[in-house]
Parts: sequence; C-alpha cells; structure tokens
Amino acid sequence: MEKLVSSWSDGKILPESYIFPPGKRPGKQVVLLYESVPVIDLGKAEGDDHENIVINHGVPTSLMDDTRRMFKEFFVLPAEEKTRFLSSDLCQKCALYTSNVDYEKEEIHNWRDSLRHSCSALEECVDYWPQKPLRYGEVVGQYTVKVRELGSRILELICEGLGLERGFFAKELSQGQVLAVHHYPPCPDPSLTLGTRKHYDPGVITILLQGDVSGLQVLRNGEWIGIEAIPDAFVVNVGQQLQIVSNGRLRSSEHRAVTNKNKARITGAFFIEPMKDCIVEPAKAIVNARSPAIYKFTVAGCHARISNFGSPSIHHLQVVNHGVSTRLMYDTQTVFKEFVELPAKEKSRLLSSDFSRKFALFTSNVDYDEEEIHNWRDSLRHICFPLEESIQFWPQQPTRYRTQEPCDTGIYCFKEMFRGFKSSRMEWIGIEAIPDALVRFIMPADGCIVEPAKAIVNAQSPAIYEGVTYMDFVKTFRAAYVGEIDDVSESYTIRA
Repeated sequence: MEKLVSSWSDGKILPESYIFPPGKRPGKQVVLLYESVPVIDLGKAEGDDHENIVINHGVPTSLMDDTRRMFKEFFVLPAEEKTRFLSSDLCQKCALYTSNVDYEKEEIHNWRDSLRHSCSALEECVDYWPQKPLRYGEVVGQYTVKVRELGSRILELICEGLGLERGFFAKELSQGQVLAVHHYPPCPDPSLTLGTRKHYDPGVITILLQGDVSGLQVLRNGEWIGIEAIPDAFVVNVGQQLQIVSNGRLRSSEHRAVTNKNKARITGAFFIEPMKDCIVEPAKAIVNARSPAIYKFTVAGCHARISNFGSPSIHHLQVVNHGVSTRLMYDTQTVFKEFVELPAKEKSRLLSSDFSRKFALFTSNVDYDEEEIHNWRDSLRHICFPLEESIQFWPQQPTRYRTQEPCDTGIYCFKEMFRGFKSSRMEWIGIEAIPDALVRFIMPADGCIVEPAKAIVNAQSPAIYEGVTYMDFVKTFRAAYVGEIDDVSESYTIRA
C-alpha cells in the first residue's frame, strides 16, 4: 500500500520520482479554460472537433452524484480494505494501482491512484468489484449500464454523420469496455508533476465524468487549454481506433491531466474499445477513389500508434497492448544486459559468423571481414525454431538466460537508434523507442519458395516479382547490404 499516493502523501512533499523534466512539466504558466468546447450534434462532427461536452445525455444526475460518492468513499477506505485489489495485471476484473500498471519501469510517475474495472461482461465482472463501500457494485453497475447506453447513442450519431449503416459499431468494434477511476490527491506543487502524462486514447470513444474540479487539458494548435469541469456533463474524446475507422474525418486529441494543490480530483473514464482480435480499418462505405484509405488495417489488441501512420509509405509500426507481460519483457531485457556485461572469456565460445548455428555472437554483421565500414554494435542471434531443440545451445550464463519465456521467432539484441526509411519523401524519420514494444523477426523456412500470392495476381494485377527460395534471397540481401548490388527487389523483378 505504500505505493498508493493517497496512502502516504501528506500534501507537503513531492518526491523526486514524481517531478517531470522541465520540458514536460506544466510549469507555472496559467492555462486558460476553453469555454467554447462544442456541445454539438455528433452526427455532424468532423475534422478538428476532437472533444465534445455532452448534456441531456440520459444519465440521471442523482446516479452521477451517487457514483462519484462511491468513488470518493472507496479511496478513503482503510488500507487493509483496498489491499486485495492491488495489481498490475490488466486481465484482472478489478485492479488498483498507482500511476500506471508499469510503475516499476517508470522513471517518473503520475500523481494518481487508479481503480480499473472490466465492464465487457458486466454481470460477471461486478462480482469482482469492491464490496465496500456498501452499494458500490449496485451503484457503479447501474452507472455503467447507463453510460454504455449513452455510448451506443453517441456511436449511432457518429454512424449517421459519417454515412455508415446503423449498428456499424454495435458488435465487436465496441464490446471492449473498461471503467477507469482516477484519484488525484492534493499535490504539493502542481507545476512540477502531472496527474496523467500526455497521451491519445487508443479506443473508439472515451466518456469522461469530471466532477467539479477541473484538470483535463487538451493540446490544440500547439497550446494546452483547459476543459471546464461541468458536474452534470460528460466529456467525449475521440479515440485512435475511431480515427482509423473514420479515415481521419474524426481525429483523436492529445490530452493530459494536471493536479490541484488544495483539492482532490476524482474522474471516471469509460472506454469503449474494439475486442482484442477485431480488425480495425477505414470503413469501406467512406473510402473511394476521391477519398482513398489513409490508414492500413490494424488488430485492436495490438493497436498501432498512428501519429506517423497516416501514409501507406510508412513501413514500420510499433505495437503495444501485445499480450507479452511487462514483467517478462523487463526480465528478458535484464538478462540480455547481463549477458553483454559478462567477462570476455564467458562470451568468446559463442563468437561465430555461421548463421546455421543455433546461437551466434558477432560484431556489426556476420560478414564483418568483408565490410569496409562496420556498424557500431554487437549482436546476439538466436535460432528459435524448433524452440525445445534450439534453446539448449543458448548461453548458460547468466543463470536465468534460458529460463526466461522466450519469443518464438528470431531475436537480435543490439543497442542502436532505430530509424525507418520513408521512401515517398526520401528522408529518414526517427521511430520512438517504447520500452514495452518488441523487435521480432518472422521469417520463412530456408527452403521455402517466396513469390507473389496467387490469390492477388491476375490479368489486371500481374506478378511483378519471380519466385525465389528464402536462402537465395538471403544471399542477395547480404550482397545488397555490403553494397555489391543496389536493390534486393530489383534482382527478382520480372522484366517486360
């Protein structure tokens, strides 16, 4: 319980681990309230209307008040009543945590405690929610039903405005539902920290219950603006999945939450999201020759960060919410680091430029001796298929190396700035390093013939590449890498 801000903070001391760097902290600059957030017909919302205030929404004021009271009473419960909900496992039906679920890996923490409720199968989930304060499950359950109904009405209006058939969002695009209650205790110095760092909501829409203490800020035209807290209204944010479905006609906004020196702030964010295995792509009804798709499809559970995803010429995606636990990723990165720091004698037996080995350690590339200029890196290459056989050839030191649950594809471990080449503009762009993202290589078997898929080749779209075995392709790839040829694909292009 010592991690919960509400359990240890006396409102006087701000620990260093909560102080954001100068460029990311709010500072003492006064942020004006944006008093003209649109109260609009969402069916006509388009373009820059990223967030909207909804009134006359059908959720009774008395139920909103009761729900806020339940939230407040939960966070002032004695520590022993809250302990059993402490968890960083998002698979739990109800989880209590500080800052974020990856608290242990954060350098700087958010000034908040959060209680996350799964709501997708409500009758099943509510049994796992708090039993204290009394009536918590009853009140918050009723509130969830009403907000879910509100979400359905909003999504129907969005369908109307975008020209989509009724019920377009009614199935798997909106069946992932979560209620996150954030408690922001009074903060010793709101200019130095954040309650929630800047981010985009990844889902379809978020319905936010603010209460009577302001704190939500939205980035608009490069400046932060405050959103007034109206107790009987909801703020509706467009999520990144809706940005994809609407083909950019509705856009997600970057936002954050600041703290308050004198007042605690409690909010309830109801996230409507696709199911994890749902394919999310621009709706076919709004894509045509004059308005082509600007986003590729993505799987909802592995949602892409789409700030640099708007052009089909982007060939790299970073994947989050991927199902690999943060703890396992942290442990795996730790053993990689421990291996690299081993004495040279421990590593020398693994030195090899032979790609047929189950494990090889090399500098720059395996054809180091043929290179005129080397890459500034050392690399560990693991063969991972079949796993049970391959793992026996992996390092025995550090002692836990083989016991980490491994990825089932090839892995390179190296230190370098990752950059992707954006070919349409002929310029290099940086790819943000996200600690919980993976670099994994999925490759054909050595003798596999790689060729254009027959299902997409026809008279109108003939094959432009000839078939090649994967091993022959690798040889050509290496020749291109050391500069012997210019372009791998040109080697297999069918000439007219």
